[in-house]
Amino acid sequence: MRWWTRSRLRTKIFLAFSVLILVVLLLTLWLTQLVVSRQVQNALKQELLTTGQVFRGLIAERVARLLTNSILLAGDFALKRAIATYDPSTLSSVALNYQQRIGVDLLWITDETGVLLGDSLGRRTSRTSLATSLPLAEALASGEAAASIAEVDGALFQLVAVPVLGPDVIGFLLLGQGIDDPLAQQLEKDTGSHISFLTQAQYFASSWSQKERVRLPLPAQLVSRLLQHARGDTFFLSLAGERFLSLAIPIDARLPIPLYALVQRSYDQALAPFYALRRRIAAIGIGALVVALFFGGGLAGGITSPIQTLVAGMQEVLRGNLGYRLGVTREDEIGFLARSFNEMVGGLEEREKIRDVMHKVVSPAV
Repeated sequence: MRWWTRSRLRTKIFLAFSVLILVVLLLTLWLTQLVVSRQVQNALKQELLTTGQVFRGLIAERVARLLTNSILLAGDFALKRAIATYDPSTLSSVALNYQQRIGVDLLWITDETGVLLGDSLGRRTSRTSLATSLPLAEALASGEAAASIAEVDGALFQLVAVPVLGPDVIGFLLLGQGIDDPLAQQLEKDTGSHISFLTQAQYFASSWSQKERVRLPLPAQLVSRLLQHARGDTFFLSLAGERFLSLAIPIDARLPIPLYALVQRSYDQALAPFYALRRRIAAIGIGALVVALFFGGGLAGGITSPIQTLVAGMQEVLRGNLGYRLGVTREDEIGFLARSFNEMVGGLEEREKIRDVMHKVVSPAV
């Protein structure tokens, strides 16, 4: 710090003023970023929760629609007559026909014991028992309609099972709607949030495109991270260098392992307006800093100029010029110092004159 002790007072004042302005500017930017980032994070969390509510509402609406369609279909007399034939080829054609008419993704027809008689997709072998599959197992046990989310041939379906009465139970209908990419993409369109459905073993569906989906972590890694957070807590995922605020929503499903809906929104994209604002604040701050430094230099000069004049006077006195006087035009502390200097030098000059006179009139012997 030797350079500091040797620096001129004006330089010290100027540097101190500059550092103060710079610290205030940096603190302003930091506080602005802190407040804005918290507000953005809270707003994004609320939007993610809203997406979760929209998804639950959509699931409830689809269950209600499936139940309504399945109950109406179970009461259809022509369907009851077809089921009474227990002919797989006939019932497969009937299942496909009714699937297309009511607009569902899957329709199965079983006998009263849960043995498959008709598959609208043609993927399952006739006479295969589905008695242990949910929600058919619940409907078999209760004799009433049952609903659940289950996996069918590696895909997620929202299934409803209802008994067909004639008047006793003669069979069961299973209607299903897929929880697939189009559903996830529709949710993204409605809410602005990306959504993916996954378990620890696999992704079932996602609003991300196939090209973008490779950026997602492996399901096992992601679920492991989900378990580190309390339910309802958000967390950050970095995908290709972009940060996404994420929320995992557990889904009640009849699967061996838990099913989650992963809802995400871009944190960096939400902060983009703030980055522009921060650049404007920085530009304004730099401009203000230049102006402040200009005035600071003037202020430092205003403080140090009278002191430099006082120092120059002291140097004149040290050279023996006791007739030197400072011009006093101020009434502040600097003016007081200048008047005191003039009085001190005047006193020294007066004593010097007396001493000269004494030397002239008084004998050296005295």
